Amino acid sequence: MRRYTGQENQEERRRTAENPPDILLTNFMMAELLLTRQDELDAKIIDNANGLEFIVLDELHTYRGRQGADVAILVRRLRNRCSPDRGPICIGTSATMASEAQLDKAGTFASPFVTRIEPGKAFYPAEACHQDYATLHPDQPYIAFNDLPKIGNLSRLFPDLYRPKARLVADNASSN
Repeated sequence: MRRYTGQENQEERRRTAENPPDILLTNFMMAELLLTRQDELDAKIIDNANGLEFIVLDELHTYRGRQGADVAILVRRLRNRCSPDRGPICIGTSATMASEAQLDKAGTFASPFVTRIEPGKAFYPAEACHQDYATLHPDQPYIAFNDLPKIGNLSRLFPDLYRPKARLVADNASSN
């Protein structure tokens, strides 16, 4: 498994191109660049993806409007470029989507999707750059548009459960 998000230095990019992983984690912007840039390393990375079996889109609820259309086109381009004979299985994940029954009733998806939660599995915290993100970046457009209204609704709907001061990962780390 390797990450290829645009944050990697030239040496990391070269290693990924020369020794392709079974799983390549990227984002939709970098996938677009892999398909369009004429960079030799990027061309090798996308060549290594021939026979692609799965495309997994995390945080599916965030792809709406124009971005959703852009991501849909990107998925089609990935399928055509990397698996033209047999399209890969596309999987969407999100912790904030509607229930399976609501989606079934609305006829949202043509086939079922995974909704199983496995108890007792290990928990892996997010990378440090994602910890306490909403608190540290309240003016970031995604946070301001998507998260802050939800927090406001939580405080109104469940005032007895709402804490005005967030428990931060950084606070917990410093108290240990």
